[in-house]
Amino acid sequence: MNEPDAPSITPTLPRLAAPGPRRGSWDGFRALAIAVVAGGVLVGALWAVLAPYVIGHSDQTETQASADGTLAILELAAGIVTATVLALRPGNRPAARFAIAIVASTGGAFLGWAVGAAVGAPRLVATGVVLLWPFAAAAITVLRTVGGLVFHGE
Repeated sequence: MNEPDAPSITPTLPRLAAPGPRRGSWDGFRALAIAVVAGGVLVGALWAVLAPYVIGHSDQTETQASADGTLAILELAAGIVTATVLALRPGNRPAARFAIAIVASTGGAFLGWAVGAAVGAPRLVATGVVLLWPFAAAAITVLRTVGGLVFHGE
């Protein structure tokens, strides 16, 4: 006797897409990294232009401090700008954005040092000032985050 085709009792599960990064979020990360590293070229060019002016208006005993201080101020300003961009343009995955911003700002800082040296900035003696950009960006971002947790519970 022929039995009619019985309906299948095995449930079929819906096909789930594998979780992965969305293309839009990686585009934002890439834009952040490119902007920060490009800022390094700007910092280096500004250092090469401003350092001779600052040195010319300082005592002879302050010449090297003036050159290093010029880069230090530019690096701190870049760190403040980086932290401000992170605060004003929050995105998804804030920890990844923070890590990318710090790595990119470190690369931008060293690139700025190299660009400045290549276009005629004075020799840098206090090489630690190169790390002021990522340090300032990290410190301001962490303080802003902790302040948000303490005062707003966010």
